[in-house]
Amino acid sequence: MQRLKPLNDFIFGKTFWEKGDEEQLLSLLNAILATAKHKTLVRIEIAEHRTFTAEVSVDDFHTVFHLWEDSHKDCLLTDALEIHFIDVKKFNALPKKDIKNDSLHRWLTFFDQSISDDLLKGLIDMDAAIYKANEKMIFLANDKEVLRLYNMREMAQIDYNSGMKKAGDEGKAEAKTETARNLLEMNMTHEQIAKATGLTPEEINSL
Repeated sequence: MQRLKPLNDFIFGKTFWEKGDEEQLLSLLNAILATAKHKTLVRIEIAEHRTFTAEVSVDDFHTVFHLWEDSHKDCLLTDALEIHFIDVKKFNALPKKDIKNDSLHRWLTFFDQSISDDLLKGLIDMDAAIYKANEKMIFLANDKEVLRLYNMREMAQIDYNSGMKKAGDEGKAEAKTETARNLLEMNMTHEQIAKATGLTPEEINSL
């Protein structure tokens, strides 16, 4: 049986955000919060969730943000609110991972779709919450309706990524064309414009 992608947002929600999933969610949250040296959470209540994305331009795979007053950087609004970002690609690129001693490393390794069977078994044997999450995913993989929704979400993500790439490519092409027009107005030669923009002589002649 093919392993479902743990980071498919539909499957992630079914594995961690439903009633009865408190054990694995609590374990994951404590693994995340451990790096900020917080007290261990002992109880959580699962409520309606929302997701959003953001780009964080630092090298660390795990970053933590707080709410500070804009003009007074030493004025923290509250220490009861933190925003954690985890970049899975940056984690996967780490040369070494400490799954034995670092619970967050264990969870992020578990989330890797390409994990080997032996490594997955080792994680399951090592961590009861990961065992429970894996059992939930196996259960979900045998539900035809869940699989239908999972595949729909995968296709939607593929379509979204393709659309973003197409839009990006079109934007780049438009920018090259606009640059070429500007260079023509500056009386630069077609050869110079071709070198500057990457456009072909035929494309430049058509402007």
